Amino acid sequence: MHNAAKHYHVTAGLSGGYIPNTNEVYTTKREAIQGAMFHVEQYREAGERVRGSIKAGYWQARESESHPGVFWDYVEIGDACFDPEHDPETWEWD
Repeated sequence: MHNAAKHYHVTAGLSGGYIPNTNEVYTTKREAIQGAMFHVEQYREAGERVRGSIKAGYWQARESESHPGVFWDYVEIGDACFDPEHDPETWEWD
């Protein structure tokens, strides 16, 4: 087993502890921020309210109409990850 290169996960999906709709892997924090902002901008372009920040690395989107202040979706940048199973350098591509 080798040490994995540092990388970052961007997850997005339905809030509330559900399995994420997406789990993207980026090699740098800058790339992870760009990947997260892609999701955030998709919500904004659709006219959805988004709250959160790059500093926090976490956003909530799609505010409930019947329960103001409750947001249905999230986008999150994870902390640096070193898990070899997540390291794209070790993946076998067909």
